[in-house]
Amino acid sequence: MITFQDDWFSASDDNNGIPVFLRARDTLDHLIGLESHPTLVRLVWIYKPVGEHGLPSDEDAARMTAFEQTVMPALEAERICIFYCIYQHNGQQEWLAYCSNVDAAEEIINVALMEHEEYPIELLQEDDPEWEDYKNMREGTGQSR
Repeated sequence: MITFQDDWFSASDDNNGIPVFLRARDTLDHLIGLESHPTLVRLVWIYKPVGEHGLPSDEDAARMTAFEQTVMPALEAERICIFYCIYQHNGQQEWLAYCSNVDAAEEIINVALMEHEEYPIELLQEDDPEWEDYKNMREGTGQSR
């Protein structure tokens, strides 16, 4: 059985004066390279930035929260996906996870969101069997041990 702590840290920086916000897990080292979860999935939401800091409107932020609170638990309940990072910068928010079965993940997302409005989400996937993106995130935020 795949187990991990549900502890998250927050980090922020700026890129050309526009804030970058990150929430991430740094307690997944024991899962790095997990053979059952070789695919990096990015759930990408493009939004119209409000103001000079590239943040979403209050309405978009509330919609993103509803999406997150529905989709993440649904995908992690059966360990189809293991989320490790939520990234926001200049009109884009991404939820990043390692996934065992992308088709199953898409089906779970569709079922979980059946009663929701339609969200502007794009699912991107790439092979990352060694969890390089997770390791790079840890290193880039100073969380590597």
